[in-house]
Amino acid sequence: MLITGPQTVTLTFTGTSRVSWTASSSQPNITVTPTSGKDSATITVTAIAGTSGIVTITAPDTSNSPQTIPVNVAGAIAVTGWALDSIEVTNVDIWREPVGKEPTASNGLCVHWQRGVRRLCADRRRKSISQFSFPLSCRLGYQLLTNLLPNSGGSPGPGNGTYCMP
Repeated sequence: MLITGPQTVTLTFTGTSRVSWTASSSQPNITVTPTSGKDSATITVTAIAGTSGIVTITAPDTSNSPQTIPVNVAGAIAVTGWALDSIEVTNVDIWREPVGKEPTASNGLCVHWQRGVRRLCADRRRKSISQFSFPLSCRLGYQLLTNLLPNSGGSPGPGNGTYCMP
């Protein structure tokens, strides 16, 4: 998983002296330090896994206040499992429920980008499923990048919300 460290943002005020400002985040997983000050400064924005959001800088004595900084939090979801067949596993499709007015297939689901995921392993036996007489089984692994999902949660940015992969 790729993790980005804290990011710094420089606040600059011109033409006015002793400008008071505050900084706040729209999401609890995004923090800003310091949260207030006077005059130009550098703030640090830190995001952990969770929802994307907005950092708002408010300086009441300035004409262009407030200013916003979008913070996009993206990650990956591991989709894993086993495909079982008595002859051969050649294809696995990864489906999810549609969001909003997305087009759907005849089964009522949206296919994910990687349709027809190729067989990712050879003939392997798994002790916990060998009792079911499946001579061929395939362990599957797929990393689903959340920033490629549509927005379904109402917060800014792609991949925010709840998704169901039946």
